[in-house]
Amino acid sequence: MFFITEVIQIGQFNPVSLSLIAMSVILLLSKRRREIIKNVDWSTIVFFIGLFIFTQGVLSSGVINLLTDLFPLSASIGYVLLISVLYSQILSNVPMVAIYIPLLRGVPGVGTFTWLALAAGSTIAGNLTLLGAASNIIISEMSETRDGPPLHFLEFSKYGIAVTLVNVMIYYLFLMLPKIPIHSLLP
Repeated sequence: MFFITEVIQIGQFNPVSLSLIAMSVILLLSKRRREIIKNVDWSTIVFFIGLFIFTQGVLSSGVINLLTDLFPLSASIGYVLLISVLYSQILSNVPMVAIYIPLLRGVPGVGTFTWLALAAGSTIAGNLTLLGAASNIIISEMSETRDGPPLHFLEFSKYGIAVTLVNVMIYYLFLMLPKIPIHSLLP
């Protein structure tokens, strides 16, 4: 979808509109439309709708202003990486990004590496705890409803903390490398 809307640039469609159009065409043309609709995971769709309603509520409530008073915004790569990992544990990574982008736009010094830090931090955050990504919550729920072993918060976090720490450190070094003058590395 992003390829079609960004690279090929067909009209003014965004990925959401294009997805809805494609889904509608498939449903209208399919002889199995009842079966398709019956097999949709409606609880997951309702979960995502609720998540985005919650996100808009957080944006509208002024809670973000309280957080930015406690933790002032910065374009620092390390700061953005750390804050995106931590805030993703409170809001989940996708809503956190939806809230954080408008805030970060007004910060002086924001550049490509700041946006990369936000993307990396919010993505890596999904590994830290079950709350870090909506997909983790869905997987946890599915593991319990499919008669499988439940995926517990502490069990997930035991592995997630180590994986997240290593990934954040590697990505931080990766983002900082271009900022290190080459001549300082030579003897």
